[in-house]
Amino acid sequence: MPQRRRKGRIYWRERGGVARAYGDFRDVGGGREALIPPGERAATTDPIVAEKLAADRLKEHLARRRDRVLLGIERQAALKEFAAGHLVQKARAARVTEKHLE
Repeated sequence: MPQRRRKGRIYWRERGGVARAYGDFRDVGGGREALIPPGERAATTDPIVAEKLAADRLKEHLARRRDRVLLGIERQAALKEFAAGHLVQKARAARVTEKHLE
């Protein structure tokens, strides 16, 4: 099956009467996702901001792929998951009391 040629990573969808930016990252292990600037609730309507957000997200996906291939790391842990695992390990090592962990 021949590879289809990409038109671009950013596509626009009409939401709430306004065209909003979405990114297609399926070729790098991601999916289709809204390009939402920090502090906003909806995808951006600005093409320049959309380009920047897509480039940043692409870097994240490529770094995740590189880590998986080179280091064997499957996913990044969120702070809550990391902290919970860390406290469990400290409790198993008997370095702290249970009262300290509460």
